[in-house]
Amino acid sequence: MRFRYIGDQDTEIFGLKWTAGAEHDVADPHAVGKLSASILFEKIAARGRNGVCGAHARSSGRPCRAMAMANGRCKLHGGKSTGPKTEEGRKRCAEAVRARWARARVGRDTEAAKRREMSSGWG
Repeated sequence: MRFRYIGDQDTEIFGLKWTAGAEHDVADPHAVGKLSASILFEKIAARGRNGVCGAHARSSGRPCRAMAMANGRCKLHGGKSTGPKTEEGRKRCAEAVRARWARARVGRDTEAAKRREMSSGWG
């Protein structure tokens, strides 16, 4: 991951000497987490070609021209979700699905009741 130091005083962090505006590649995951959380560093996105997505459309074959995110693709072409990883996340996801289906059932039931009520007035 590439970072730029935006502080105004020179410093040494994680064994690298940083000057204002200096950029460095950081490979240590611990350091990446710390630098990402710091207000003195900004993450430099690893963008695709010229900072655009470039994903090809199946219909036209033309590349997407949207701005790329850190993974090199735009927000629409960033890839599928890998789903919840923890047991807590799986439970939260399952609860959200159950709640969504419950809302859908209520909507269907009220619409069916409205149709029955309207059709009973015809006879």
